[in-house]
Amino acid sequence: MLNLSIKTLRVLNIIFALCLFCLFSCKKDKKQNDTPASTSQDKDSLSSDCKNLPPTPQPFGWTDTTIDVNKNVNAFFVNPLNPDEIVYVVNGDIFGYNKMFTVNLPKKQTIFLASISGYLPQVNQYGWIVFSDLDNNISKIKCNGDSLTQITTNKMTHDPKWDYSGKFIYYYQTAFNNVPSKLNKVNAAGGLFLDLPIELAHTAIFKKSDKIIYLRTKEKTVTLVLKDLAAVTERDLITAPYDSKADPIVFDNLTLDNNDENFYWSNLGGIFKCNLISLKVDTILKGCPNKIYDSPYIIPSNINTMTFTRHELRPVGPSQLFHEFKSFQMNLTTREITETRIFP
Repeated sequence: MLNLSIKTLRVLNIIFALCLFCLFSCKKDKKQNDTPASTSQDKDSLSSDCKNLPPTPQPFGWTDTTIDVNKNVNAFFVNPLNPDEIVYVVNGDIFGYNKMFTVNLPKKQTIFLASISGYLPQVNQYGWIVFSDLDNNISKIKCNGDSLTQITTNKMTHDPKWDYSGKFIYYYQTAFNNVPSKLNKVNAAGGLFLDLPIELAHTAIFKKSDKIIYLRTKEKTVTLVLKDLAAVTERDLITAPYDSKADPIVFDNLTLDNNDENFYWSNLGGIFKCNLISLKVDTILKGCPNKIYDSPYIIPSNINTMTFTRHELRPVGPSQLFHEFKSFQMNLTTREITETRIFP
């Protein structure tokens, strides 16, 4: 009788321990699953804590520190055909090039797509991405990594963009020999459709009509010009100071919203918006020495959402700078900002 009671107590103790283990595990899993994939922030909180960096240490300057160069996201966008997938570009590593990936967030599966140049890739409404590679040629690939196809071979092409139909591609071709620089429009197979003489890359393509915005330089200024390819007309929009020797990119990462009402761009001053009718310029996010806002991106969609990144620099020692990269989405109607967590 005594032996049976001891055995019974042992069994009960084991069952009780197992119950505690299961209970703790369930609570832990629930806590992990309840962690939101994103958090909302307002514009002011995002731009707070702006400050100047300390003077550059002499004689060797700053030593840059980062956790993982493959997590330093400088641009990203959502796959128009699958909201669970995000295409992102990480900064150049020690080998000197940028890398483009697709990640399925629920499945936590990442696919390497390509090594690319410094220009942003562009996606159309059918889930095809065009990009310029390390040899300065244009290629296209699906968001899921299928059907990689090279379009140009002359090693002088950059900054590709889909047109509003998603069937034609614009790209900038640098000058060579007696051939001036120009903007080419080709079909998806690379067949030339038309070319336009322009001086600089960084064009913006309208989402609903056959119009483009391009850059024109004159002396110490650069002007954004709207060209209607159907009506064969153009008009000047806004002008900014420009120094061709320093080559500052005043209107970097030009993009239009999905209603073709406003265009956006970025530079060291932040991210800006200009209305095409009033030509009023608004500062969406103000940059500062320790916070750089970059890569405004609007995919072809019924929802007006802009993605962008923030690169924050923090001194962590007398000669070390820590680099933190974060990804955000902004609802262009409500101006609500949400952080997007690409990595678990």
